[in-house]
Amino acid sequence: MDVELRVSHTHTSPSPFLPSVIKWPCNCNLMSVSFAIVSQNMVMAFRVTELQTLLRQFSKNKDGRKHELQARALELVTVNNSVIVGKIRELHTSML
Repeated sequence: MDVELRVSHTHTSPSPFLPSVIKWPCNCNLMSVSFAIVSQNMVMAFRVTELQTLLRQFSKNKDGRKHELQARALELVTVNNSVIVGKIRELHTSML
């Protein structure tokens, strides 16, 4: 069984590229899920430049529209790797 998070999109019609449900393996703890939620919120606040930087850092395709980049970045969040979370926090802090 997986832990599910329902994502509410801020715009009226959901994009086909952004998932409405993100799943984590059931063996993850509440703390890792909360880090993933915080990371997801940070990713959704990124501009295209930050999304491209994040994706480039982890050898993912950095081309496409913003919603496509967001979808790829959200896939990274579900991996729940401390290096990925650290990079997301670093980029988010540099935006402020």
